[in-house]
Amino acid sequence: MNLVIEIGNSRTKVAFFSSTEMIASYSYENFTSAVLEELIKKFPGTGNAILSSVASVDESLVNLLKKNCSFFSGTKPPDCGSGYK
Repeated sequence: MNLVIEIGNSRTKVAFFSSTEMIASYSYENFTSAVLEELIKKFPGTGNAILSSVASVDESLVNLLKKNCSFFSGTKPPDCGSGYK
């Protein structure tokens, strides 16, 4: 089972896949490590995770993914500095 998490500016989208089939998808305005922990319990066969974000990511989410998934790939926004327009 594969877990995909996309953290946007206003919502977080979560989907679980088995091979190429989407098993379940969710959308959250407030996605916390407690929510992620419940989802991992609901889908115990989750072995792989991908996290993509345009916002800052709570380190507890990253740690929970690393603890529960055999593969983890994360992205975060680049540090553009104060000169970004």
